[in-house]
Amino acid sequence: MEWLMPWHSVADDAAQVAGMELELARELSAEHELYGLPVRTLARRQDCDDVLFAIEDGTGRVAVSSISRAYYAAYCAVAHRMVEQSVKFPQGWDNPAHDQVARWIAGNRSWPAQDRRRLAQAMQRLRKAREDADYRPRISLAKSDVIRSLNEAGVIFRLLG
Repeated sequence: MEWLMPWHSVADDAAQVAGMELELARELSAEHELYGLPVRTLARRQDCDDVLFAIEDGTGRVAVSSISRAYYAAYCAVAHRMVEQSVKFPQGWDNPAHDQVARWIAGNRSWPAQDRRRLAQAMQRLRKAREDADYRPRISLAKSDVIRSLNEAGVIFRLLG
């Protein structure tokens, strides 16, 4: 298959394909409509983080993952705090599973209870918004959704200090 710019095939790079499929699996919650479906990485855009996955369920469907910068900025900030506190991650990973982040925040007694609640809720809302944007093509997102996500990330950064 010939790909049009800015897309390019990654099928010949087994390590990159495995990494992208692992990242997708780690990002999906059990409520997500792609959760548990077999996928195959087809291509990646060279100008952003979009990845094209074939859904290998016989339907011929594909999904494009465009990773939300607001969520990942907040996720990285919290993950950094987790590393500083020597939190162990599952399966020898260098970073936490996405569902581990909100649970860790909620149980971290170094913040007042109100801040823990606000942090955990903001991370959960950001994750849902990212999943909606990246994996639910039938959901229309408005400018207000983007602004809300940026504000949620701002709440997290302020509370983290």
